[in-house]
Amino acid sequence: MKNKSLIFNKFLVKNKKAVIEKITSFQRQGRDKIHIVLDFDRTLVRGKNQKGKNITVWDAIEKFVPKELQMESIRLYKKYRPLEIKRKLSEKQAIKWWGWNLDLFKGLKASRIEEASRLLQTRPFVREFFNICQGKNIPTIIISASIKNVIESWCRKEKIQPTMVLSTELFISNEEITGWKKDTLIHSLNKRERGHREIKKIKVARPKTILIGDSLDDVSMVEGKDNVIRIAIYDPNYSNDNSELNEFMKRFDLVFIGDNFRPIMEILDLF
Repeated sequence: MKNKSLIFNKFLVKNKKAVIEKITSFQRQGRDKIHIVLDFDRTLVRGKNQKGKNITVWDAIEKFVPKELQMESIRLYKKYRPLEIKRKLSEKQAIKWWGWNLDLFKGLKASRIEEASRLLQTRPFVREFFNICQGKNIPTIIISASIKNVIESWCRKEKIQPTMVLSTELFISNEEITGWKKDTLIHSLNKRERGHREIKKIKVARPKTILIGDSLDDVSMVEGKDNVIRIAIYDPNYSNDNSELNEFMKRFDLVFIGDNFRPIMEILDLF
């Protein structure tokens, strides 16, 4: 297998034989049968800065809302996040939680979207990764339970052109945020390929998927076993607890420990 040593030198692999079989199958089908699905927060951008402060999309744009509402957002996070982690969060609760947070941004100047995107810290070699995908004509789909407008602003800033961004979209009118589009809502319980008609055409033409995420929840963004290579960025400096590493190795095919995207970028050399 081409560059086989790359896999075992730079990634943690639980089942080497299974990974080799998957990659060989992907190589046999060819790159024109592959598409890539990526998480955004803590995957393409870091989850925390060097001082340990959170800098996800939500954190970045919430800096511009009143302090009392920021405190209420923290209270709701402490209420619902444990349920989300334990997989006890209901669809109704998810919609209520996400909707409340999205309503925070009504009345903000639209320019805050760009300001928020500038606060995000892009992982090294992410831009190069997207450039390679574009050169190889491999579609890239970002699926995020955050805010599409901020992600698209980040894409423009970084000169990155994903094929598609699936995330909740804010309404903009007269240079002001006036609400959000209910039919675009992506929360933690529907952050996956299945059910989104925008992806169906790509999925049919390109049934092999490379999934890249940072959390155990990201495993379920794409359905399937043999037709999906799941890759995790395990970043103990910014987002993960080392105690989770064994679980990551069980659920992802490849686990990279570190901060940058270079080893993941080099995976593309296999196809």
